[in-house]
Amino acid sequence: MKDKKKLSGMVSIFIALMLSEPGIGQDEWRWKLEVSDLYSSQVGLYKGMEKVSTYQLECDLSDATGVFTEDNPATINLVSLSNFPDGLFIVTCGIGAHSAMISIFDPNLDTTEPIFTETGSYYVEWEIHDKVLKISYDRPCESDATACDGFKRIERLWPSKSR
Repeated sequence: MKDKKKLSGMVSIFIALMLSEPGIGQDEWRWKLEVSDLYSSQVGLYKGMEKVSTYQLECDLSDATGVFTEDNPATINLVSLSNFPDGLFIVTCGIGAHSAMISIFDPNLDTTEPIFTETGSYYVEWEIHDKVLKISYDRPCESDATACDGFKRIERLWPSKSR
């Protein structure tokens, strides 16, 4: 948990994405970072050569790469789940001095609003677990918690079985 707190103040970003090769096919998704500064980024989503939508994100994506590291937590990936075979875009970014937020977008919907969002006090992480996303984040302990160092780890599967 304390290692996670070291990331405070750093922007951590995960965007689900597939980078296309130079010969872009008609059905290949790709991102283009159009504007980025310390507090916001604007990303265009393309399918093949056609622009499909623009996402306004309240975090800095200028250092986004394909690999997460503590030095550069901004990554770009595309995930495909059994309920979402065409893919999801996942954005996790730092908010304020310490917090982190995950937002999940379905590029096949006619909206740029996330279909899921959650905020952690210091971090948010995700991984694919049994064909669903396993999302982990931290929250302050309740005041009556006895075995807690101030923050507890919360893990949940998304989408839930009720979807």
